[in-house]
Amino acid sequence: MHIGLFFSTVNGLITQSVDVHKLARDYSDQFVVSVFEDFFNAQEIQDMLIKMEVNSLDAVLLIGESPLAYRNRRSADFMLEGIEGLGINPNKVGFVNLKEQLALVHPGKNSVHTEKAKLLIDAEIARLVEAHDLEIIPIAPRKTVAIIGATPAGFLASQQLLQKNYMVHMIENDKVDLNQLAKSSRDLHPVITYVHRHSNFHLHTAATVNEFYGYVGDYSLQLDIAGDSVSLAAGAVIIADFNNLDLVRRMQSLLHIDIDEDGYFASRNQDTLAVHSSEPGIFLIPTGQERIGFTAAMADSAVLAVIELLDCREIKHRVAISDINTELCSACGTCVKTCLFHACKIDSVAKVSIIDAKRCKGCGSCVTACPTGARDLLTYPKQYLFKAVSILSQLETEEHKILVLLCEGCGYQALDEAALQGVQYPVGVLPLKVRCGGIIDTQLILEAFHQGFDGVIICKCQDGHCSNITGNIDLDRRANLFREVLRSRKIDPERMRIVDASQQDGNRCIEAILELGQGLSERGGGRNE
Repeated sequence: MHIGLFFSTVNGLITQSVDVHKLARDYSDQFVVSVFEDFFNAQEIQDMLIKMEVNSLDAVLLIGESPLAYRNRRSADFMLEGIEGLGINPNKVGFVNLKEQLALVHPGKNSVHTEKAKLLIDAEIARLVEAHDLEIIPIAPRKTVAIIGATPAGFLASQQLLQKNYMVHMIENDKVDLNQLAKSSRDLHPVITYVHRHSNFHLHTAATVNEFYGYVGDYSLQLDIAGDSVSLAAGAVIIADFNNLDLVRRMQSLLHIDIDEDGYFASRNQDTLAVHSSEPGIFLIPTGQERIGFTAAMADSAVLAVIELLDCREIKHRVAISDINTELCSACGTCVKTCLFHACKIDSVAKVSIIDAKRCKGCGSCVTACPTGARDLLTYPKQYLFKAVSILSQLETEEHKILVLLCEGCGYQALDEAALQGVQYPVGVLPLKVRCGGIIDTQLILEAFHQGFDGVIICKCQDGHCSNITGNIDLDRRANLFREVLRSRKIDPERMRIVDASQQDGNRCIEAILELGQGLSERGGGRNE
């Protein structure tokens, strides 16, 4: 495999803690290597893409910025689109976060910082080697939008979409009298009347969404209306009843999007991506100000984002599902019972488990549950996770070594947020990202102790915040039962901690890390005792 390593110093920030040029020299015999100041500089992006193309790379490692920098900043993903445009599979693009996970938390340059950076890089190289290519399928986007909530925001968004010849399905849990609603607001009366009379507008009242699945641009919704089942198809969804906590509680387990500390649906970035949820095809209309002007502006922004997404010939969908080794599968049905997305079923003829790619979220719960080891994640293969633990354990330091397993949903973002807030922690803390808490196998925890880690901390979503519904709960149950196994192996169960992480506040994770380190020093029982 032809791999390219591209370093960003983040305008000199990384070089304050890490000898980037030494790392580049060390890797130059094995890989295509380049060092840049800023990945988001127009000329440097162009130079980088040219180097990737000239060298016909199979995989790319972007070293410096957090992967969240490409997801949670407006238009930052255009660089990744450029890489994919060169024919490099998105699962063969890796990230090493030297900014938040090293430079900001370990100020000052020394050899240990550089060695830690090397191990973080080696671990991600292992993922690139082990990870499978994702299938990319073209989706012809539907010019239909489902709007949840018969609210002023919903009607304002509907009016804009209808003027652009989109089909609109408005879904409301309660009964609605449109004539009465129109009369109640002088400013919105014409809007509601226009929407109500439009042939492309369909209002579903006293309706409950029972099912939601599919791809961005091609979603399927199942409604219950007075006992009747109604099926809808939509290219995108807009949440127009933003302040309705009851709605959030009902819909979060169906939509699988992030919520904030107060229990409301969370914007990907409150400043520049306020109408974007964590799911690319689901949009929000934030409210909270009394003036209708603010609501209208947010509705316009949501509509613009929808049109930007759907107004194209095709959307490329990455099929990031779990994989099945049919030679190992015994068709026992454990995966069927485990999957809350109803993505697994047994082929009665072939006698193997099969996946419904439209429903699978790639969370990994079925991987951990499978008794024969027939399942694996395309994005985070089991073999990679064990290799990464082995690689990270090689750090030579006098401090206690603590492996921190971070779920994509909350844990990883929490640790990033802590670094951005100026929090520091010992160099012996080694982070490893996993898809979801639900994929963390107790054997991986045991392997960490066998490899010499003094402690293991798992930062996962708090109750009600896991976009994979019960991944965090499954982890709690499994890991807490595992404490007896640790005790039987003469390993103090207190050396393993589980933390409810918050995307907006990384202090919980940091407090747990520091507390565990202090406890190891006071009680002993770690590697250095």
